[in-house]
Amino acid sequence: MIDCAFAHSASLGLDEETCKKMARGMAAISFDVQLLSSAYEGDELDVATWIVDPDGRVRLGRQFQILHPKSGRTLARGHFKFVCTNLDTGKAVRMPQVFKETYLMISKPSGQG
Repeated sequence: MIDCAFAHSASLGLDEETCKKMARGMAAISFDVQLLSSAYEGDELDVATWIVDPDGRVRLGRQFQILHPKSGRTLARGHFKFVCTNLDTGKAVRMPQVFKETYLMISKPSGQG
């Protein structure tokens, strides 16, 4: 799930190199995962993520869903909470403007501002 989160952020322009230059990143502080069904070794799975509840200051959430595309079954759902951190000190800090703009923009429902 975390690999999916990194890939999603990178697709939005917030890749690892960009974050390192700013010395800012999002660190998971809690997570809840519901395992709903199983898969077998070799099964192809789809993992989706989207941003929820960004506060525009320090925190945001991510929802995850793992799907078995052949059967259409949802195998797992997850909710992670993140805080923005200074990568040099590990301390929580306010999000840089580019984080706010990116994460607030994509969390709005379609047709909203």
